[in-house]
Amino acid sequence: MTIEAKTGRGTRPDGPRAVPRVLQVVGAMNVGGAETMLMNLYRNIDRSRIQFDFMVMTDEPGAFDDEIIDLGGRIISSPGYRWVPHTLNFPGIRNAIESHGPYAAVHSHILHASGLILLAAAWARVPVRIAHSHSTDDPGSSIASRLYKAASRRLIAEAGTEFVACGVEAGDYLFRKPATRSRVRLLRNGIDLERFAAPTPTVRADVRRELGLCESSVALGAMARFEDVKNHSFMLDVLAACRDQSIPSELVLMGDGSLRAEIERKIEELGLQDRVHLLGVRSDVNRLLSALDYVVMPSKFEGIPVSLIEAQASGVTCLVSDRVSVEVDTGVGLIQFMAIEAVEPWVAAIVSERRVDQDRELLRAGIRAAGYDVATGVEVLMDLYGLSQ
Repeated sequence: MTIEAKTGRGTRPDGPRAVPRVLQVVGAMNVGGAETMLMNLYRNIDRSRIQFDFMVMTDEPGAFDDEIIDLGGRIISSPGYRWVPHTLNFPGIRNAIESHGPYAAVHSHILHASGLILLAAAWARVPVRIAHSHSTDDPGSSIASRLYKAASRRLIAEAGTEFVACGVEAGDYLFRKPATRSRVRLLRNGIDLERFAAPTPTVRADVRRELGLCESSVALGAMARFEDVKNHSFMLDVLAACRDQSIPSELVLMGDGSLRAEIERKIEELGLQDRVHLLGVRSDVNRLLSALDYVVMPSKFEGIPVSLIEAQASGVTCLVSDRVSVEVDTGVGLIQFMAIEAVEPWVAAIVSERRVDQDRELLRAGIRAAGYDVATGVEVLMDLYGLSQ
């Protein structure tokens, strides 16, 4: 299996002005929680002191690829064996780490598969090997799946040197071995607070016009991949219930994924074509949030979604599944947890209140105090890599 790399304009690790490089290992650099968190950190690190490369488990282009290259990073493609789904190209990964390094650290974000990644990094003599948990669950309850997860946790404990989680629940899920549980460090999914702020009425009105939202509509929104865990089908059921109760409402969906065609079919079946706005992957989420009255997230499970931190920073009330970690609540009064067994409570919440103006400085202070400022994350990251001042 060939490993290919796209190289940016940054200094090569063997160049005259070489800086330490860290290899970030992800499934793909598309718009998602872990990937957005990584890009927030990457944009804010001092790249004269540290550089990132990104190993992706696909040969498909990612949404952030061009920006990574512009920032001086390299994208190393390591797709698995196509005839055995969900496997890793272990020999190729080890060779890639050795040939594209040296690396000061390898930082894996692919949950249970991190065990094999960190083993490859250990064999390649990388000194800092980090497993990072971004989730509180993972599909699969068969005997084979349980055995795989147990073996992976043991491998992570033996091959890793640092164990990181976005929150306490995510750490408890992946790091169950005594050798890892007692050493978990939290790295919150921080955001750049300067980009997300409660909008002015003029900006809000302008964006709503751009999206074609009716002036009287309650605007619901979701920033999520079209995958089963995100539960888009439930969002559509909520919207249909709002329509049936004559509640003027529309749904703005940002993102893409494997279930998009299925969701589009359900939109037609429910007759919601004039109420749903499919925007695809967007890079201007900070602007789009200004148009919304609510962010809805009826996920079946989650760690700490970056999108909910962004929504709170923008002053948007969030209606959230009670299966999402409570740690996502930054304490600024904008998170409402709800069960996903029935749509009626969600409809009742939508009609009970609308978006109200929020004090920008209070929002920022609250989110910063909860640890979700990217500047705090950069400090933790540099310490993890042994590069803090």
